[in-house]
Amino acid sequence: MSAIDILLGQGIARQRRLRKISQLELADRLNVPRQRIVDYEQGKRRASAKELFEIAEVIDLEIQDFFSRGNPLVPVVSMPSLPPEAQRLTEHYHTLSKPHRTAIFAFLLAGKDRPEPIRP
Repeated sequence: MSAIDILLGQGIARQRRLRKISQLELADRLNVPRQRIVDYEQGKRRASAKELFEIAEVIDLEIQDFFSRGNPLVPVVSMPSLPPEAQRLTEHYHTLSKPHRTAIFAFLLAGKDRPEPIRP
């Protein structure tokens, strides 16, 4: 796994502990084995976007909170390899209200399983 998986796992563990939720309780709420939570937190398993969204919903936080220290709006991870338009989208995403972010994220997840469009 990558450094981002480790960072994400540390963020999940930190946010879970702040809310005084055990690994077993989180696993039960997500209907997954406890070992999956352990693997996420140790960076041994990569959470999909859907899984990350579900974890955030269960423990009542924003996804970016997994990547921040203290202020949830200040990302810890810089991703300079993203294209400029993706960086701009990320910056604007943080200015939206939670219901808008939730709706956009759900829209993106819904499109994930659609076949690629045929390009001329």
